[in-house]
Amino acid sequence: MDTPASESEPLVYDTQDRACGGELLEEIDAWAAPLEPGRVVLIVNADPAAPLDLRAWAGRRGHTYLGPRDYEGRPAYAIRKEN
Repeated sequence: MDTPASESEPLVYDTQDRACGGELLEEIDAWAAPLEPGRVVLIVNADPAAPLDLRAWAGRRGHTYLGPRDYEGRPAYAIRKEN
């Protein structure tokens, strides 16, 4: 689900627009765990609750929520991994 990227490009995790809830957030957590601190990721998701859920998830995990972005015409949310 991720797209290889150089150090300056964010990694992309496409959720296939599944509902942003507990199971999906656990999946994102497992995907992001091995990434190095400072890495920016884009979570692609059209769920209307995604901005709130992803902001809360990032805060609970100690990451920085960078806000909404456009990814190829689809809604995405940037998060910087801090730990």
